[in-house]
This record gives sequence, C-alpha cells and structure tokens, in this order.
Amino acid sequence: LLTEDPGQRLGAKGAEE
Repeated sequence: LLTEDPGQRLGAKGAEE
C-alpha cells in the first residue's frame, strides 16, 4: 500500500524489511 498513513507505512516497511 502506497499511503502516507503512519500506521500503514510502518506496517508495510516492517513487512518489507
């Protein structure tokens, strides 16, 4: 998900890393 939401960004980043 390419959203500027803090929670969504953290979730996506955690899954990617």
